[in-house]
Amino acid sequence: MDTTDAHQRPGIRIENSSAQEVTDTLVAEGALQVMINGERFTITMRTPGRDRELALGLLLTEGILAVDAPLPESAHTAITDLDDSAALNVIIPGFSNAGHERSLMSSAACGLCGKRDISDIALEKNALAPGPTMSINILPAMIQDMVDRQNLFQRSGGSHAAAAFSASGEFLAFAEDVGRHNAVDKTVGQLMQGERLNDASVLLVSGRVSYEIIYKACRAGLPFVIAVSAPSALAVRTAEKQGMTLIGFCRGSRATIYSRADQITDID
Repeated sequence: MDTTDAHQRPGIRIENSSAQEVTDTLVAEGALQVMINGERFTITMRTPGRDRELALGLLLTEGILAVDAPLPESAHTAITDLDDSAALNVIIPGFSNAGHERSLMSSAACGLCGKRDISDIALEKNALAPGPTMSINILPAMIQDMVDRQNLFQRSGGSHAAAAFSASGEFLAFAEDVGRHNAVDKTVGQLMQGERLNDASVLLVSGRVSYEIIYKACRAGLPFVIAVSAPSALAVRTAEKQGMTLIGFCRGSRATIYSRADQITDID
């Protein structure tokens, strides 16, 4: 099975009515069948690579794995009838699928697709415990750090990125994927594998912030969510309710704080 994160594909580029044959780099996309104890749990479309980190982050943000739980064993199997696809079986002794069922495949654009009921995607009412503050001055360096690591995007222009930092700006984890939510799950999974989840406070994403991004950050205990693009109205309301700081439109020296500005320092 070809597990590269990108493929070369021919095309015809049109510019000013003139045609030119080109070869473009396209981000790879394939299905990952996540299984728990041999039972089907969900299928998510993702960029191949870091499948275990993706599954760990997904299971944590789904509430199936606890933050302080030991990391489960897993086994990876190639799927030959669909390009770039695989299955990953995670061993969680005593796990019951009751209450965690999904009815549909999750596309690369949606991390909550397949949930059966609105209550299944609601966050707990309790807000995150008060955490550290963060200086507004470290935002440009964190953004640049993430941009510098976006090798797949630089080659293809078709991937999303997520990165995790401490409240002081220390880099902790990074991932790229065709799906925004997958990049977040892979980043969280990387933190889990490196035993750095408790050190992380900031989730930085390359695109917009939807409800599902806030949902995953909250489940992972990350009180700061920072985005290059815009948040949705529901993302802002949820961040406020959960005691999280949400910052959007972080470009150069500009940024817009939408919730919990009291957790940001060095503002004139």
